[in-house]
Amino acid sequence: MLESPRPMRFHLPFLIRLRAALGGRDWFGVAIEMLAVILSVVLGLEASQWNARRSEDEYRRQIVAAFDNSLADFEKGGIYAHQKAAAALAAFNSARRAGEQPLPPILHYVSLDRAPTRAWDAIVSSGAARDLEPNILFRLAALNSNADSWSDQYQRYNRFTEEEVLPYLNDSNHFYRDGKLLPIYAAHIDRMRELVNHADEMTREAHALREELRKKR
Repeated sequence: MLESPRPMRFHLPFLIRLRAALGGRDWFGVAIEMLAVILSVVLGLEASQWNARRSEDEYRRQIVAAFDNSLADFEKGGIYAHQKAAAALAAFNSARRAGEQPLPPILHYVSLDRAPTRAWDAIVSSGAARDLEPNILFRLAALNSNADSWSDQYQRYNRFTEEEVLPYLNDSNHFYRDGKLLPIYAAHIDRMRELVNHADEMTREAHALREELRKKR
């Protein structure tokens, strides 16, 4: 007569239970023990992968938030430049139409050295940027390259402002001859318009990229 299988005692260590099952030729018990081992390994791997995915998702959200803050700086700076320049140009044109000799409008930042690209530089140096989609990464790189170009243009523009405009703000006649604005200052105003137009382009692109990144959160 075949012996009835011994009851599985799951409070005992696995190897002891397996040895007991093999000794009693309890193949069903052996199968149960091996299945329990396989399930524990599979579940452990699944839990590990789930935790890794959750960590990656959180890391990605942090990266997107960092880019969003940097792009918000672009938007804020571009809007400020546009509003400041538009107001100065409107006042200048209005005064000229009235036959006056107003001071040339200028776009002057007291403490601006470069466009806000430090966050981008830090993120790129950390290697985090590679986790973004290639299209967005390319557009972000192009935007920050554009910002560096804008900064170089502004530095040249601002050097002229500080050397040839600011020292003569108390003498509007310095900028005119026979009631006409000197060509060198007319060209300076044109450069200001170019800077503002360039800033407007970056502002629009920064806004569009923020919208794209928000969809990725």
